[in-house]
Formats: sequence, structure tokens, C-alpha cells
Amino acid sequence: MKWKLIILDWNGTAFNDLPLVYGSVCHIFKTYGLKPPALKTYRKEITADFMKFYLKHGIPKNETGDDLNKLRREYFEKRWDKTKLRGGVKLMLQVVNRIPDYKIALVSAEIAEVLKKRLIAFDILRFFHRIEGNAWDKERALLNTLDELGIKAENAVYIDDTFDGITAAKNLGINTIGFTAGYNIKSRILAAKPNFPNKKFPNVNNFRKVLKIINYVNNIK
Repeated sequence: MKWKLIILDWNGTAFNDLPLVYGSVCHIFKTYGLKPPALKTYRKEITADFMKFYLKHGIPKNETGDDLNKLRREYFEKRWDKTKLRGGVKLMLQVVNRIPDYKIALVSAEIAEVLKKRLIAFDILRFFHRIEGNAWDKERALLNTLDELGIKAENAVYIDDTFDGITAAKNLGINTIGFTAGYNIKSRILAAKPNFPNKKFPNVNNFRKVLKIINYVNNIK
């Protein structure tokens, strides 16, 4: 069955902020006088419930998510302009935008105001038919997107770089592409059993490969 809707995750997927995010992780741990976990450890263990990761590695139990997010935001605001879109994202958006009756959406846990600011800065806001920020409950946000755009789950594909995001989409019957260059390592992505990567497309680490998958599924030459 052909796809009619592509839904993108933002942080770590379309937006290559992993170096910045890991920098903020190191900043948080150093603020508390702790040695930061290795990048591989972060990519293997981080989940949507991020406090579990921080508490496991020594952040005091009396600290809250708001406390850590404040440090994260302060770190980000001084450095975010050094980050870039993933390779091939803009090309993919341009090509998909020309496919008849095809829609593009964005679902992200990023703060909505910050997300819109980034999309304008990268000159890609115009490509999206729907954008939902503050999407801490990915399953609910994805369902809202399907309902708003009037598209069935089997006709949609969600691209995400985390086990949690892929699982949320699969719970709704949405097709999934696991992006292997983002927050979670490839083995954790594969543990969620996405439709892609697979034998034909063994590694999805840039958006030129994502575009090839879209063309393959929709039989576009």
C-alpha cells in the first residue's frame, strides 16, 4: 500500500543536534561535579523519560526535569546556530512536496516556539502541512496528525531516531523508518522492529536514503 503522508521527528532526526545535545549532557553532569557518561552510553540508554538516565548516572534525586531543562536551554541558546539540518532533508522535502496528494507533517517534543523559529531559520516551514511541537506524548500527537489530515495509519510513515518514537508509531499501525544516525544507536533502533532498515535498505543514516525508500514504496522511478 502506497504512502500518502510522511511524518518527521525533529531533534536527532531531521535536525542534527546530537553533538549539541551531548554537549548539554556533559554540561549538566559537570555542573553537578560528575563525570559525564560516554556518548555511546547516552545513545544506548536515553529514553523519553530522560530523568531515569540522569538519576542512574548520579544526578541528585531531589533535582527535577525542569532543573535540568533550564541548564539545557541555557547551553542551547548560546550554541544552537552551529547546528545543521541532516544531509538531504531539504532535497527530500522539495521532492516529496511535488508528489501529487502527498502530505508532510512534523511531530516533535521540541518546545513549539523554538521549533517554529528553527523551521523559519532553515527556510523549510513552508513544506509542512501540519506541525505539532511540545509532543511529549508521541502516540497522541501522531494520532492527532492522522485525524487532522484525514489519512489512515497504513498510508503514513513516521521517521524517528529513537526506540520510543518508533514504538509509539507502531502502536498506531503507522509504518516506520528508524533513522540510525540520531539519538539511539542502531541496535536499539532495530529492537523496535521498524519497517526500515531492512535487507534492501540496511542503514538509514541520511535523508537521501529516506527519499530512496519513499520512492521505492510508492513505486516512483
